[in-house]
Amino acid sequence: MSSATDRSGRLRTFVVRELKWFLPTLLIGLIAAVLYTLGEERAGWLIEILALIAAIVTPFLVEHLRPLIGSRTGRRGGPSDEATTPQDQVHQAGDLGRARWIRGTLALASLLLLVVLLNAVQWWHDNRSDLHVEFGTPTRLSPEGSAALVPVIDGEPLRGSLTFTPEIRALSTAGNCVVPAVLDIRPVVDGRPGGLVRARHDQFVEIPVGSDVRSVELEITYRGVVDPSCLIEVTLADGHLDR
Repeated sequence: MSSATDRSGRLRTFVVRELKWFLPTLLIGLIAAVLYTLGEERAGWLIEILALIAAIVTPFLVEHLRPLIGSRTGRRGGPSDEATTPQDQVHQAGDLGRARWIRGTLALASLLLLVVLLNAVQWWHDNRSDLHVEFGTPTRLSPEGSAALVPVIDGEPLRGSLTFTPEIRALSTAGNCVVPAVLDIRPVVDGRPGGLVRARHDQFVEIPVGSDVRSVELEITYRGVVDPSCLIEVTLADGHLDR
């Protein structure tokens, strides 16, 4: 009875020792997967998060896969003691078999977790990460002049908010043309005009575009300057589609 109790205690200790590595990995993986699915992280963190996952999972895999190759009775990594009788050897073999089964199960679970995480990252990157936006070459405008800009968005689906920062540069020497300049920006989403947004030089702009849209266009009108000789050049910088 004492021998059976000792074996049970050793096996329990072994399981607890293995789980103290597996459970934190599982918890971190689940939290990361939920965050990816909800889109709470931004694209700028993608590489750092992947590196963190790899740093956590890789040592765990090495630790638990290594004993599966060439493990022997009596080596560190399983609940085994020096066998003194044939009966002890039988029990020892059974303990070693259970240890290998536990390690194999945990290793397989960690591999499945890694696959789920990588697929979650890929899904998040394709559907929730921010997209880079280009607005082409700078646009020249005179007072009360207008221009239509079609943003070039690097990816799809198109959803969320279009963000950018207007940069205005004066092309004429007729007084101060930049400070009083106001840009009236009206988004046209799938051919439907949206609400007017007013912006100035170096002012962050955020324009909601809705969900799963097909096309986005911006109509920009230069206002706020009385002098008709105030010619300006407008650049929409730092463009992103925040999904």
